[in-house]
Amino acid sequence: MMKGAAVFVLMISLMRLGSAVSFNDQIRPILADRCFACHGPDSAARKAGLRLDREEFAKAALAESGNVPIVAGHTDKSEIFKRITSNDPDEVMPPPDAKSELTPKEIQLIGEWITEGAKWERHWAFMSPQKPPFPEVDDKSWAINGIDNFILSKLESLGLKPSDRVGKEQLLRRASLDLTGLPPTIADLENFIKDNSDDAFEDAVDRLLASPGFGERMALEWLDVARYGDTDGLFEDHPRSIYPWRDWVISAFNANLPYNDFITWQVSGDLIPNATNEQKLATGFLRNNPTSNEGGIIDEDYRIKYLVDRVNTTATAFLGLTMECAQCHDHKFDPISQREYYQFSGFFNSLVGRGNTKGATAPTLKILSPAHTEQIAKLADQIKVIESTLKGTPPELNQDFEKWLIELEKPIPWKDLKEVSDTREGSSAKKDQGKVQASKMMGRYLRVALPKEQKGFITISEVEVYSLGNNVGRLGKASQSSDYSTAGLASKAIDGNADGSFGSCSCTKEQKDAWWEIDLGSEMPIDHVVIFNRNDCCSERLDNVSVSLLDSSRKQVTQRKIGDAPFRSVLTFNPGSVLPESGKKNYELIFASVPGPLAAISLSGPSPGIIESVRIERVPSAGKAHELKIVGEAKGKFSKENPLIIGLEKPENLTDKDRLKVSLVGDDVRVSITDSSSAVEHKKVPEGRDKRLAHFRESWSGEKVIIEDGAAGSTLSPGLSYSPRIRT
Repeated sequence: MMKGAAVFVLMISLMRLGSAVSFNDQIRPILADRCFACHGPDSAARKAGLRLDREEFAKAALAESGNVPIVAGHTDKSEIFKRITSNDPDEVMPPPDAKSELTPKEIQLIGEWITEGAKWERHWAFMSPQKPPFPEVDDKSWAINGIDNFILSKLESLGLKPSDRVGKEQLLRRASLDLTGLPPTIADLENFIKDNSDDAFEDAVDRLLASPGFGERMALEWLDVARYGDTDGLFEDHPRSIYPWRDWVISAFNANLPYNDFITWQVSGDLIPNATNEQKLATGFLRNNPTSNEGGIIDEDYRIKYLVDRVNTTATAFLGLTMECAQCHDHKFDPISQREYYQFSGFFNSLVGRGNTKGATAPTLKILSPAHTEQIAKLADQIKVIESTLKGTPPELNQDFEKWLIELEKPIPWKDLKEVSDTREGSSAKKDQGKVQASKMMGRYLRVALPKEQKGFITISEVEVYSLGNNVGRLGKASQSSDYSTAGLASKAIDGNADGSFGSCSCTKEQKDAWWEIDLGSEMPIDHVVIFNRNDCCSERLDNVSVSLLDSSRKQVTQRKIGDAPFRSVLTFNPGSVLPESGKKNYELIFASVPGPLAAISLSGPSPGIIESVRIERVPSAGKAHELKIVGEAKGKFSKENPLIIGLEKPENLTDKDRLKVSLVGDDVRVSITDSSSAVEHKKVPEGRDKRLAHFRESWSGEKVIIEDGAAGSTLSPGLSYSPRIRT
């Protein structure tokens, strides 16, 4: 692709030796350095109405004086030549206070250029490369190829002679370092020294160009231009997994990708019709900019910062221009106006992405190696075979399934227990709650919303909704207008954590009419609503929100407003009712035992509730209490119709002298026990014959499908499994 890049640059630098004075090579640099600050592209800084960066202005008469700055072929009529050769401090240019004098050689060059016709050239970045003729040289025997003519011509013009030819060892070392960045190996060096053929050096160069090290050496320069880094570069400097783009650059050089494709793919590969993953991957060039995930940044501010970075980098890498100066004003030295800068930036203004880059931000692309892609396809075919086998239903399974269904229909024998003690009995709140009439405010949905048309966030640490003394909010289903991140989901506001830190909060994105809502599942009397704000910062996000109670048809029952939101806002819908203390309720229940096996307990209640932990102990008449091991999680939601079933790892035989102690964290429950070991399994069984058959198949103890490793001893890439073999 760019194997000839170094050669081309060298040719351009030497191509005009011995010819007429070049405007781009010799005159423009002088004007840009000494004149353009006051007489260049920037209209705001331009003086005397004189503009020397454009031919049509530099060769036209000035409006005020009528003088012509440059008259082709005539230094005596050219005002700028008069000024640069003047001895009058009021006339000479640059003026003495600029402290930027022209040297005699520079004045001579400008004079020669004007005398030769003042031939103008466009800025070199806008000119197509032209193949120059080979310059004539005196020592024709020294030149081996066309490039040597340019080098020797320059040396002869300076009165110099070429150095003596170096030995083969030094020659190969130079070529190896230039093309791969590494010195030659001992074996390569010995082979090169022994090779006395005319093509020895050419063969060595071909070998170096074909080595993987060539792409790595060339990519080194490009990665710097493209500001590649393996971390974000800003706030906390998190690791960045964009190395597949780096590998693509290396492979592009090694594959000799055409330069026009190298450019096009990197700035717009995703826009190519039916773009391949490789073409999309190439656009990682535009994603190399430093990014920040600091919580306090303004999203749009940083999005624009990234846009500016992409404009500047693309211009530097592909246009050969320092466009960044035109971000604030017309460029003083290159032909770019501020308007053109922002016209160019429009190409990048529609890129998907945000200013705050916490987590992987869109667009993302998952890349698999060809080996992984091929292996995944094979595994997918094998999985189909496995699934077909697993879904088969042999006669033995059907027979056992029918027997299981009969057993399933048998009711579970639950027994009530006689309560011996209850640590809740002394609670005045419990007693007072029983005296209060049920609330007349019936509702199913509770909605917290910003004022209409207001743009902002909704951030909530916790919402408690009390009905008949219980916090039913934990049992509901929360949703919100948008998710700020995967760490700020709506459910975080009903998870029981009300400490006010951002980690405990639900949070929407910044938007108009943001809202948070909970669906309680059915209409129920609402006594109190308690809303906990964030308290580590940004508490003003809940200022002026409305709290609306809606019925099942989403018709508003009542609405309350919160002004300057405190950390804890209490909204009472049932005056006189008791507001339970926020936080977890810890209590113990002790029962007289029923002699016989204990396999599971049932937790239910007249009102829906939630249990966060359960501990079951057998307390003998003498000796220490013995904790009974629970199978599965000892927590969950319960109601009168759907009790929470907690099973034991193995049944425990109780005597009439034992006591059963149940320690709970959560809402009030009623406890029942059973000796049936299938009680927990009954609770898990889904409805419908097909679903029950699939459920039964998972635990069937009959004929088994065994997955064997069919590639023992083979080595695969991380993250992929061995190819399985099936037998029954």
